[in-house]
Amino acid sequence: MSENHSIEENAGSDSDSNSVVFDDYQPISASESDADSEKQEDNGDLSPDTIRMIDAMEKVANGINKMATAIESLSNHIPIAELRAAVKEVDGYEPELLMRVLEYLNRHTKEAQLFMFYEVEERKIYINRKMARF
Repeated sequence: MSENHSIEENAGSDSDSNSVVFDDYQPISASESDADSEKQEDNGDLSPDTIRMIDAMEKVANGINKMATAIESLSNHIPIAELRAAVKEVDGYEPELLMRVLEYLNRHTKEAQLFMFYEVEERKIYINRKMARF
């Protein structure tokens, strides 16, 4: 890990506490974290408490990054362009109604998935059944 942190001494303060400032922090892998921890332990400039705090913050950042990746991969989001194309395939409706259908489907992911599953004729039936809502 490059030294992206700096220690600012609390000059003029009665306490001996340090504050750590991170510039352009990027999550790192566990193997990089272990290697960097060993490098930091050899660095006499950082207190053991600061090193432990940096290690803990890196572990939290890596955990958050993994959770975000997992949530993103589980998303069943349908790209709006694909949804729009599917709605436009349905003939016989006013453009304003089709816009409302698209807006509704964009807000309701499960309904959009079902709509995308249907063939064009089934989509017409869907719109007719839901027309009162639109």
